[in-house]
Amino acid sequence: MQTLFNQLSTHYPKPKPYTPSSNAFWDDEHISKHLLDAHLNPNFEAATRHPSFVKASASWIRSFAKEIQQPKLLDLGCGPGLYAEAFVKEGLNVVGVDFSKRSIAYAKEQTKVNQSNIEYHYQNYLTIEYQTQFDVVTLIYCDYAVLSPSDRKILLKKIHDSLMPQGKFIFDVFTHHQYPNEIETTSRYYEDGPGFWRPSAHLTLERHLMYEDHIRCDEHIVIDQERGVVFYRIWDQSFDPLSITKELKDAGFNNVEIFSDVKGTPWFAESKTMGIVATK
Repeated sequence: MQTLFNQLSTHYPKPKPYTPSSNAFWDDEHISKHLLDAHLNPNFEAATRHPSFVKASASWIRSFAKEIQQPKLLDLGCGPGLYAEAFVKEGLNVVGVDFSKRSIAYAKEQTKVNQSNIEYHYQNYLTIEYQTQFDVVTLIYCDYAVLSPSDRKILLKKIHDSLMPQGKFIFDVFTHHQYPNEIETTSRYYEDGPGFWRPSAHLTLERHLMYEDHIRCDEHIVIDQERGVVFYRIWDQSFDPLSITKELKDAGFNNVEIFSDVKGTPWFAESKTMGIVATK
């Protein structure tokens, strides 16, 4: 196993941009437990931002439909429903879509507990087929750039189709300031018991890879006795106001407003994130 690990570290070719993982990540039976725990930990912002940010963000997003009595909102990548529950408290009717069975199951249970009447769907949001139904669509915590440029075009068309006239698509991305002076790195470690990737002993090779057009990949090559070699690739791309505005205008959005985050902080050039409000 160690020999195989060394061979992968030395010889495995760098994948082309947005080459997919070889196995499921978000819906993996073991990994999804850790992902849900990360979402629900208020002191750990790797999956969901701090509850105070979520509350402020939901209030700000509601302001874009303030003239509508009970606006309809589609929350893409809703996870366990933390934002969706906050939106309901702001008076929105919410539909949530996520591709994690575990997160959707948790979200549905919370809807019963809170009597919040949110409609959840376990679904890849690239397959949504809504037509002129929503006043607001959200995609929060920089999930947009996880998708390849071709998949982003597909998603933007589906979002555009799903919105009412003058409807808003509100989302965020990282800027180039999030990743200054990055270099490619490789590391490896061995777990002799349960870890994030596996419930039993496993080896992991981690590679941080850089590409043109501000594309990056965190690749995790996980090796264990049961499943052999599995590749998990988490892609990202950073943007500036001009590049993100072009993608949205090309997809048919009429107006694009830029903020520093999705709670309405005014834009400043050194911000590590951009909050974007695109109007149909």
